[in-house]
Amino acid sequence: MSLIDDVVREVLMEDAAGFQQRTDGMKYSSHSSTLTPYSTFDKPDEKSKKNMARQIKTTWKEEADHSFFDSLTKIHWISPTRNHEKIIRRVTGRQNKDEISVILYDETESPDDDWGNVGLQVEGHVTLAANDMNSLYTGYSNLPQEIRNKFKNSGVPKRPLVFNKKTSAGYILDAGSYTKSQWKTNEGLVANWYVVAIRFMEGAVWMHEAWWSQLISVANELRLPVYDKNDTQIKSYDDVKVLRHAVGNL
Repeated sequence: MSLIDDVVREVLMEDAAGFQQRTDGMKYSSHSSTLTPYSTFDKPDEKSKKNMARQIKTTWKEEADHSFFDSLTKIHWISPTRNHEKIIRRVTGRQNKDEISVILYDETESPDDDWGNVGLQVEGHVTLAANDMNSLYTGYSNLPQEIRNKFKNSGVPKRPLVFNKKTSAGYILDAGSYTKSQWKTNEGLVANWYVVAIRFMEGAVWMHEAWWSQLISVANELRLPVYDKNDTQIKSYDDVKVLRHAVGNL
């Protein structure tokens, strides 16, 4: 590694070092993470944890290299066991001020099928990120209506349910602290987001015609392009058959 490479990496790591230094000594774990994993911290006895979670996100915002996060591909994956058409409509119909969880990919990485056959590629403002989603543990999005009502104007936030020195070491602040891996387990939180495309993985190529007709129909209705992991666009079931033939010959 050259001297220039060393200097560049040192500069890139300054953001992560600054974050860890400013949050040193902060530690908490929410008891709501076991049965009711809501990272809004709405229980009366969790006020101090909510304040720390807010401070962590504020510090991250001040230390992070936001131009790096703007360059990343962000995908919200849909579980392969669920009704993709229903989920796509539900997600695209949500208030985009509600923070959403995504998997992050840099320009050298292709989306994989670890998290589902279909995903929604979004753009928006990243508010927190870690190389391992277990470092954040931000809970689920199926919140009770009373919690959603509380945040109907500002949007529902997602916050880390646990924080300590070990978890903070896994936070992504910049290119230098971003870890590439074959199995993507990172997590980013995105606010003020909007869907730019529907992504599907290789396994979806073998789905039946009715499945594809439904997916293409909802994509057309929402005016969203449909791409595979190699950016091949699908506009009809005929395109799927061509791609299926190509995959079968690999």
